[in-house]
Amino acid sequence: MGSADGCSLAGIGLVGLLLLVLVGPYPVSMITAGGDAISNSSPTRVTMAFLGMLQAGLVLSLEKPLEASLRRPRLWFVTVLVNQRIMTWFLWHLTVMVGLAHLLLALDARVVPPEPLTGLWWATRPLWALVSLALTGLVVLAMGRFEEARADDRPAPPVWKPVSAAVCIIAGLAVMASVGVVGESGVTWWWPLVPVVGLWGFGVLGLRRTPNRA
Repeated sequence: MGSADGCSLAGIGLVGLLLLVLVGPYPVSMITAGGDAISNSSPTRVTMAFLGMLQAGLVLSLEKPLEASLRRPRLWFVTVLVNQRIMTWFLWHLTVMVGLAHLLLALDARVVPPEPLTGLWWATRPLWALVSLALTGLVVLAMGRFEEARADDRPAPPVWKPVSAAVCIIAGLAVMASVGVVGESGVTWWWPLVPVVGLWGFGVLGLRRTPNRA
């Protein structure tokens, strides 16, 4: 697929997305927001398909200049360095962003974030992105080491143990994704513990034993 095809794909995605949001009943936010009558992501709506077409088309349209840029050793080194911890970046970026927002609210800094979708709001988005990127980078430095799996010399457990652990993980995460962790009665603290208890209780995770030395 060439750059022209990428532009066409991006154009289709953009037109479809604008029609669904401006003319149709779908909200601007592509993630679930409390004030929206319809969620674009839960369950996944057709808006997400057009958004994916727009994003994929933009990347494909820039394929040749990006490929040329990545021939530079320094830029390629940074690309490889980031991709070594790409899962950590993915798993923690939203946590950092939400944590930063809550920190501003806790400090009563509500005047700092401007009114959404205003000119000042759009102008400050690069600054918000850079701060979130820097804070996420600090988290990646601390948590990225867990992407390097170490050899596990323990014997394979019976099949029912990892299956039971997987059920605990899926159940805990599914409930948290469906109803959240904080409700009208306060923090539902036990559901986040279900995946952890499943992993430890069924022996998927365990303390690494150090061999006895004579």
